[in-house]
Amino acid sequence: MNNYTYEHNDVKVKNYCCIKHFLESVANEIIDSGKDFTSTTIVANGELTQDLIRLLLSTTMEDDDDFVFHMGMVDFNSIEYGKEYYISINNDYEVWCEPAYHYDKECYYNDKTDRAYIYEDCSYKILSKIESDNITIFGFGDEE
Repeated sequence: MNNYTYEHNDVKVKNYCCIKHFLESVANEIIDSGKDFTSTTIVANGELTQDLIRLLLSTTMEDDDDFVFHMGMVDFNSIEYGKEYYISINNDYEVWCEPAYHYDKECYYNDKTDRAYIYEDCSYKILSKIESDNITIFGFGDEE
């Protein structure tokens, strides 16, 4: 994770014990903020992206079995695409997923979001394409 923090002092770094605790933390932040946000973006590689979407869409409220998040749109092709994805969650709790990189233009898409979570194995170049005042680099291991 150090390659992010050398040039970006305002970026937070956090380890989670597992993917489930990471998503619980993100979901709780989204739910607790009510409709006072536009979007939250998670940046991850293909395999992690698949797991995150599955778990997000199966998230239920504690007091009932209603699903919290629902699918907006997914543009996912992990077989031919080997870079990061943007998983965005808007204030209607819709989950959107798209490739973060343009192969034809050889650059990353820009993403403007209220909160961004960038997986530690993602390219450090993606930081310049994320417009957010609240960026956290996350990984899995011992919680800090």
